[in-house]
Amino acid sequence: MRKAAGLRALISLPVGLFITFFQDHSAQIGLLSLLVAAVALAVGILSLALGSTEARNQLPIAVAGVVVAVAASVALTRSETSQLALFSITVAGFGLVIGAFELYLASRFGFGDRLGRDLLISAVLLIALGVLFVAASLDEVSAVGFFGAFLILYGVHWGIAATTEEKK
Repeated sequence: MRKAAGLRALISLPVGLFITFFQDHSAQIGLLSLLVAAVALAVGILSLALGSTEARNQLPIAVAGVVVAVAASVALTRSETSQLALFSITVAGFGLVIGAFELYLASRFGFGDRLGRDLLISAVLLIALGVLFVAASLDEVSAVGFFGAFLILYGVHWGIAATTEEKK
């Protein structure tokens, strides 16, 4: 599971840093960033699942990554005026669906287990992202900025999880 945690960190941090330091916070940049992160996550989890039974538990996350990538690709072909709404819907769906699945995995592994706690923290971050995009009326800069901030927090969390030693 450490490889999967490291993979999430290696995907989230560069994309989040790109958003943070790139001056254009348009919905198109948000969609492109979402597309890159979703494709990388799906491909990474699928490649890990080929060699690990633990990573196979995360196959629904890879499927959701593919769905998000398709949605982001379709949204990029639409007019600039509709891209913000499509970006917000896609990010909200991504956060709520993946967050709910990770909450399920956390309860399955047990909240007393290290992996269960890591998945719980991840689920809370994802669900909070989804709720933010559903509940708040965000402008372009705020929406892309919050997505970038989420990616940084998510990447740092999984980076710490990947490098922390197991207690014996």
